[in-house]
Amino acid sequence: MIAFGHFTVNSVTAVKALVEEGMGMHVGPVWAFKEGLRSGDLVSVLPEYKLAAFPLHALFTSTAFVPAKVRSFIDAMIKSEISKKCAL
Repeated sequence: MIAFGHFTVNSVTAVKALVEEGMGMHVGPVWAFKEGLRSGDLVSVLPEYKLAAFPLHALFTSTAFVPAKVRSFIDAMIKSEISKKCAL
């Protein structure tokens, strides 16, 4: 398949499929491509170039009840970001 132009997708799975099919390059989470990079099916372009980090926001409705899985996810994200900052 030959494609021209830009793709806009909102799914890591879709991006991964497009990259693996040779439809283009991707700037984003390396974790999604670890196997392809490890096997040599994919190659890193400009590995020395690092993008600036961007903020992560968790938005949810203001209610008396926040589902446990939502609260757990937010707490895990906060802990993850704090541990990254402490490692610097």
